[in-house]
Amino acid sequence: MARPRFKPTAQMRQSVQAMTAYGIPEEHIARTLTPRGIDPKTLRRHFRRELDVGATLANSTVAQTLFQMATTGKHPAATIFWLKTRAGWRERPGGEEGRAAAAKSAHRGEFMHGAEADTPSQVLEAQAPRVILFDSQRRAADPCAAAEEEEARCEELKPTG
Repeated sequence: MARPRFKPTAQMRQSVQAMTAYGIPEEHIARTLTPRGIDPKTLRRHFRRELDVGATLANSTVAQTLFQMATTGKHPAATIFWLKTRAGWRERPGGEEGRAAAAKSAHRGEFMHGAEADTPSQVLEAQAPRVILFDSQRRAADPCAAAEEEEARCEELKPTG
């Protein structure tokens, strides 16, 4: 006796799309849809759209979250990751001290060019990767171009002499 014809339900479609988004292989998804499971060919025939868009929708949601984290200025690691993977940025050699100083200054929203460096720590900071973070109040790359509260920070960055 032949199996009854398979009829997908809306709940099954939602489950297939979710499992695809989570990265579960098609063979495993096919085994979970009904008590006896279905053949992977049947899964592909009846759920083609869900299998095609599930991973894309998940990637889109994660990318949106990462983008929001990267653009708030509250998550420097997300900003650095985005710039390296999407904007083609790369780190310049500068040793651990240089990277640590750059991370510290990037977290404060500061940056410095090599010509402005006077002390050894400023030289290391200038050689390290330049990461500029933006926050919701200040969208300028140069901290001196921001609001009046930044003037004190700019005075600290100027060489004394």
